[in-house]
Amino acid sequence: MSTTPEQGFTFTEAPLPYGRTGVAISIRIDEILHDERSDYGRIQVFATPFFGRMLVIDGIIQTTEVDEFIYHEMLVLPPSLAFGRPASLLIIGGGDGGALRQAVKVSSLHRIIAVDIDPVVTEVSRRYLPTVSGGAFADPRVQLLHADGAQYVQECNERFDVVVLDLTDPVSGGPAEALFDEPFLRQVQRVLTPGGVMAMQCGSLVFQPDEVRRPTTDWPASSRQRACMQRWCRPTNWACSDSCWPATGSSPSPNNCSPPAPPSCAARYSSSPRTSSPPPHCSPQRTASDRVTRTGSGVAVLGP
Repeated sequence: MSTTPEQGFTFTEAPLPYGRTGVAISIRIDEILHDERSDYGRIQVFATPFFGRMLVIDGIIQTTEVDEFIYHEMLVLPPSLAFGRPASLLIIGGGDGGALRQAVKVSSLHRIIAVDIDPVVTEVSRRYLPTVSGGAFADPRVQLLHADGAQYVQECNERFDVVVLDLTDPVSGGPAEALFDEPFLRQVQRVLTPGGVMAMQCGSLVFQPDEVRRPTTDWPASSRQRACMQRWCRPTNWACSDSCWPATGSSPSPNNCSPPAPPSCAARYSSSPRTSSPPPHCSPQRTASDRVTRTGSGVAVLGP
């Protein structure tokens, strides 16, 4: 299915899970590049004059060429820096390859496994949005699996320093819904190395405040997440087209004792390309229980 630029139209995003009413995102579309239904959802790629090419699944924006790096950098790099020098990283979801592109930048990583349930998402992304993955699928450290992420984690005997949950929204009855809940998060904790770090997208502060708050009435995920991870924080992020905000948690250290104090903020900042010195509030004298590091992108993450 295709149109010409003269036949362009306005695309309005489908209602978001736990989204606010009275607001919708509409984007001008020049051309429909791809439109098909896989076993797991409707996958579309649009050409837009503002965001470049845009991936949409079941009517919800997943990523765009212009601003995907904002979300993917925050999802992958801060937890990697928080751990220190991770050797292994697991991505659940992320079939477009954006998180993978950030992961291969981490030189200490020797093994990167990406597990996405829908091979069509990967095929379409590699064909129509190759800049999102930037060739990361061909990195020799990467193993790409098309499988159910929940089942993979449940059956996995490996341990990972970092786990990234680059999931679609928790649409009721959708393939990602169970991956936001306690049983799966406990399995994620099990596959983390001692002091390992997990990061996940947790909705939009602007458009999905109820998902971000994780209310304890209908969907008490916040208390479940805290029950699964020793420490938990919700970083901030610049708003981008998919409007998602990462959150980061870390697993307990051996024998439930506090892990060693992290490197100084100054040492961490030496690896950041965007700044050369830490801000005044970032001090090496933080206590062992206050493990917040700020990256050059202005996002706070919880580390081991």
